[in-house]
Parts: sequence; C-alpha cells; structure tokens
Amino acid sequence: MTSLWLHPRRRSLFALCALLLFAICGGSSPRADQATRSVLVAAPGVPVAQMLAQSTMKPEGGGGVGVPYIGRADFDVSVVGTGLILTQGRYYFIETGRIDPTRIDSLSIGMAPEGLSKPELDTADAALRRELTEDGWLAGRKQTDAKGKAGKVWLKAGIILHMDARRLDAPVVGENPEIAGTWIRFVDLVGEASYPGVKFMVFEPPAN
Repeated sequence: MTSLWLHPRRRSLFALCALLLFAICGGSSPRADQATRSVLVAAPGVPVAQMLAQSTMKPEGGGGVGVPYIGRADFDVSVVGTGLILTQGRYYFIETGRIDPTRIDSLSIGMAPEGLSKPELDTADAALRRELTEDGWLAGRKQTDAKGKAGKVWLKAGIILHMDARRLDAPVVGENPEIAGTWIRFVDLVGEASYPGVKFMVFEPPAN
C-alpha cells in the first residue's frame, strides 16, 4: 500500500504482515455461503462494546491497550454509519485507540487469502468501486492529480476506505504487468482525521 497513515505506518505494516501470515501459513478454510457467514459490525470510532454486542462474528484477541483483534473467519463487514456491506471477508485486524482503547481506531479486512490473478483482482476492485459509487461514497485524489483516475481512497460519514493489494509471488523479467502475479486483496478503514495528507486531497462524486 502507499503508506496508509504515515506515523502509524508500522501499524499498517503489522496488519498486512498478520493478514499475509494467516493467508500463507493458515491455509484457506472452506467458504461459507451468504446465509451462514457471520457479520462483523464495526467502523473506526465505534465502541468496542458495540462491536462485540452487535456482531455475530466474535473477534479473537483484544482485551487490552495495544492488543489488536486478529483472526480468520468467513464473514461480512457491516461498516457502521455508511450502509456499506463488505462481503466475503476472510481475515481481520482491528486496532483500538491508543488514547481511548474502548473505541475502534482502524480495521484491515483481508478479502482474498487464496490469491487472485491480476485480472481477477482488477475485476473485484472494479466491482467494489461500483458499489461504493452506488452507496454515495466520494472518490479521493490528491489535489495535484487529474480527475477521472480509478481511485483507491474513498470517503463517507467521516470514514476513509482504502483499497489495497499485495503481490504474493516474485515478478518475472519480461512479464505482462496487466496479467502477471498472484495477489491478496484487502481493505483498510480509518477515521478521516487520522488519514495522513487528507487536507491535501479532494473528495468528490466519482466520474461515471
């Protein structure tokens, strides 16, 4: 990822490493169908007690200052206050606030632990962008960037959603970057005020 938030960059990297560790070493559990998948009800700023009470997926870990919730399951994520449902989550990393550990600070949700081809990754990202557009999210870009470029940073109700991916295999000389690689896909959620450089960004309805 292009550094999700600068000073707490270690936090983002820790989340990524944790997700990759589960993906590579933990194997992939059988997918549950939509009727049987559990639901994580959460968002940055939401009280941990609310997450635990309203979620049918019970996060593992937590329970102390600086102790994240981290684990693997078949689940969907209901992003509180936005109306968005992220489907087919497989791994989660949820960090509570340093100042107020009773509230969620950020979330990283692994969406494709078994690995995706580059075309599959692009298709999944395009589908999420359509969903975000339909749900009224605003597409973000740097003030110096041209309009119309497919964005990875989105905003709604004070929540930043950052789409990201990491390649699992090594690049090969001469490969076609449009189709090469096996990828893991994930989404990060963080409060707008905590996102570095947000004051230098423009958020607007995405171009059709």
